[in-house]
Amino acid sequence: MTEAWEPLWQAAKQSAQHRLFFKGLILLAAAGVKIREGKRVAAARHATRAAGLFRQVVRVPGGLFEKPLGMTPAALAEHAQAIVACPVVLREPKPAQPEPVFDFILAPVSESV
Repeated sequence: MTEAWEPLWQAAKQSAQHRLFFKGLILLAAAGVKIREGKRVAAARHATRAAGLFRQVVRVPGGLFEKPLGMTPAALAEHAQAIVACPVVLREPKPAQPEPVFDFILAPVSESV
């Protein structure tokens, strides 16, 4: 999943806040990969770095990231930090049904009509 965020991170050259945010998403996705690989120390390292970046983005006024992702950077920082505090232990996946690593989904907030 890290590959999905990298083009956005590279395209955000003009906005330091966007670059920080996308780098945080890349690191959080990398933490998920490390969790799947059973590499807890590497997962914690990536998650800690992601949480720090999300905390920097929290200071951005206007809720720039909440609507497209359905979650605030502060909430993402909390989720990332939770990986360090309570490491995720995955069960053996069923064929073609991998178990989710995170207990949240990033999705746009839909507007009520």
